[in-house]
Amino acid sequence: MSKRCASLTSPMTDRAGSRRRMDSPASRYDSSPDPGSRSKQDVAAPIPYAYASPSPIGPASSVSEDDLVEWRQKYSLPSSFILRVPSPEDRVSNFIPGQIAVYEAFFDHGFRGVIPSLIETLCEFFEISPSQLNPPSWRLLLAIQNIGNLENLSFGVKEVLYSYHLAPLNGNEGRLHLRPRSGLPIVEELSRSDRKESAFIKKWQERYVFMALPGHSYHWNFIAGMHPDIPEGVDIVVRARQLPLDRRQVSFLLSDTALRRSSPRGNLAAALSNLNLQVFPLDGTTLPLGKPLEVIQVLQGGLLRNISQLYHLGEQLSLESSSISREELEKLKNQLSEEKTQHVARELEIRDLKDTIKDVERSAEISSADALSVGKKNQELEEAMENLRLETVMAVSGAIITALWELMREWLQRKNDQ
Repeated sequence: MSKRCASLTSPMTDRAGSRRRMDSPASRYDSSPDPGSRSKQDVAAPIPYAYASPSPIGPASSVSEDDLVEWRQKYSLPSSFILRVPSPEDRVSNFIPGQIAVYEAFFDHGFRGVIPSLIETLCEFFEISPSQLNPPSWRLLLAIQNIGNLENLSFGVKEVLYSYHLAPLNGNEGRLHLRPRSGLPIVEELSRSDRKESAFIKKWQERYVFMALPGHSYHWNFIAGMHPDIPEGVDIVVRARQLPLDRRQVSFLLSDTALRRSSPRGNLAAALSNLNLQVFPLDGTTLPLGKPLEVIQVLQGGLLRNISQLYHLGEQLSLESSSISREELEKLKNQLSEEKTQHVARELEIRDLKDTIKDVERSAEISSADALSVGKKNQELEEAMENLRLETVMAVSGAIITALWELMREWLQRKNDQ
């Protein structure tokens, strides 16, 4: 999406009075239900209509990683929904291709990664970023889109600009909001005393993160001056204002009941966004959120390209797998041969160990027999020594007795001689 980034010009510059024709990008969202009934008239752009790229707009984000985890649980955000916590240097107005700043209040209104078609159309018309709209304006545009889905009314840029005009917020710092014209709002907002939702908190500017949005590149632009209403939008606005007040209440139009009854067009947009986020970023395809015929054509081209890539990838994988199979087979054979050699070596080692054990057992048996023989010999030797000792004692005793007897005999003989 191209964005103007020229310097801010005077209200009376050559941009004043510029007009968009019905074949411009904004005209694709014409409110007429019959494409053949589109008028050849020009759709007036804001007059004066001047742009400038703003310097980085603060404040820095106060959202932490813990806050992001809490958001995923609170709003049931899927893991495919890519969010990034801004760094201290990041600002909400930073231009990052494929990303957009989103406020916490947007999630309270059911935002789940798909920019509502009415918001996208309005931003394309004014060539601004959706994050330039404050949360109450998002809330208002969502309610207008839902009342159109529920009541079969077609709301576009003409109807919105008939009832509201886009005005700078907080001293023209780049943020914008919708202000009703002439007391004829399409939907009825809560009274100030009842505004307690996150869209109305004072520090909503600090509660933002960056979200991946493939295929989109939004710039922040200043808009100078006022733009007139577009009379072509009066019919749909009048029909909407004839509805009962309770069916035009913003709180009702953003309730779960109303959202469930809303047109399936939002489901188609969600499906296309999921494909853009999860599937087609892999091959560079971006599905447009416009006419179904354009979506089908782009989808067919992407599928044919993916089929071709898968076919060539299959051939490549087949060749690689056959080469890998041969290499793995040779590796397995070598491994089996090595394991067989190691097994034979182990068997030989086991056999040697068994022989060694047998030799040790034989040696033990022989040593035991020798020990028994030596024991017997020692015992016999001890018995012989004991017998010898006894014999020696007896011999000595006999000799002593004999000597004593001889001495006694000699004494008796002497005695007789005397």
